[in-house]
Amino acid sequence: MGSRKKTNPNRRPATQADVERARREGRVDGARFMAATYTMVLRDKKRDILPEGELLEIWKMVDKLWQEIREGRISYADILHTLEEEEQITFDFC
Repeated sequence: MGSRKKTNPNRRPATQADVERARREGRVDGARFMAATYTMVLRDKKRDILPEGELLEIWKMVDKLWQEIREGRISYADILHTLEEEEQITFDFC
């Protein structure tokens, strides 16, 4: 007689909601990492030219922009297009 493998009752297949939640959390973590990276560069490399309190003001502006993105008033594509057209900055990391 063959024995049947026991199924772990705590293990369940991932649902589409689980996948979407993981994707959303990954995006938030990625955005948080990039924001922290840019903030550290500004803090470490441009501290001598930023007036006192200016870094916090820049952070507040970034936070406001993120709020506009969350509310759908501006898109990621809009930001990339604006930076490329007006500042010749592109983000080709791969």
